[in-house]
Amino acid sequence: MKVNIQLMICSFFVFTTFGNAEINVDDLPNPLADAQVGEWAYYTQPHGNEVFYQVIKRDGSIITVLAQVYLQGKLMNQERTEVDVNIPPLADQASEYTMSEEELTIKDTVLPCTVFSNDTIKIWTSEKIPVYGQVKVTINDATTLELSSWGFEEQKESSEQQMDNEGAFDNDTN
Repeated sequence: MKVNIQLMICSFFVFTTFGNAEINVDDLPNPLADAQVGEWAYYTQPHGNEVFYQVIKRDGSIITVLAQVYLQGKLMNQERTEVDVNIPPLADQASEYTMSEEELTIKDTVLPCTVFSNDTIKIWTSEKIPVYGQVKVTINDATTLELSSWGFEEQKESSEQQMDNEGAFDNDTN
């Protein structure tokens, strides 16, 4: 069964047309700015779904992020995406949201978060979280994605071998 990864991880790449706040893109937090090969973040979604992101390559300002989607613990899809670390996540959608600051506690760690919100969607991000910095996403007040663990791991295998990995990710670092 092939699953469209964009549908499964759309919580981060939110495609909406709500709101019209004035946000200066230069003021946006950018958790990608210091991205290093080996950093990762692991998320849970409703119904036992999981999403895993890991930086697997860095070439100057371009990083390659491996995204893996698991349904009920089984790897369903994975894809590599090249990302420019100089462009903050949500930069192309910033005008659709208002921005505020809040703290969220995940696994006994208090995270200072920038919150992007509109009438429907609320996205918590933190520069302390690797890869995209995402902490939590709600749509109509229902949680659709939540950070479970994060960390840094030296690459033990090539990215091609990693792409062939069929086992669920062991997320016991955080």
